[in-house]
Amino acid sequence: MQSIDLPNGDFEEDLKDWKVSVKDSGTVMVRTKSAKTGTLGLLVTDRSETDAVQLVSGPVPVKMGCFYRVSFQARLIEGSGSGVRLRFLDADRKVLEGEHGRDSSVELRQENTDWTNYTCSGTPPAGSVALQIAIRTNGRAVVKAEFDDFQILELPPQDQ
Repeated sequence: MQSIDLPNGDFEEDLKDWKVSVKDSGTVMVRTKSAKTGTLGLLVTDRSETDAVQLVSGPVPVKMGCFYRVSFQARLIEGSGSGVRLRFLDADRKVLEGEHGRDSSVELRQENTDWTNYTCSGTPPAGSVALQIAIRTNGRAVVKAEFDDFQILELPPQDQ
């Protein structure tokens, strides 16, 4: 098992290395009040039942045959409909469907208003060269959630 570097997975450098997609009804902020550890953490707010908010990490190289586990801390402040998805990319940076399908995503549970550790995992499908983490709200969500401390573990085939 090996820890893989996810640049700015703790948001200590604001939104550096993250691509943000937000409509008028959503906001994404890095602030001290949203930190689980360290100085800064991420606050995602979506006030629309028709639009979504999404942040995507920079690509991280993967090895075929390995298994990847993403862990992070999160809490729901209001509402529901937010989660994290592990996405695998080909050499052209096109998103590929994971071998484990829905196992590569996790929804924040409404009852978890305290900081909670979440994980999502998957095995890269054929043709994968990188992974990304996508923090998102769904199109029907009205939600306010905080995220911090994203980490990636790589498990070689013999450790799975």
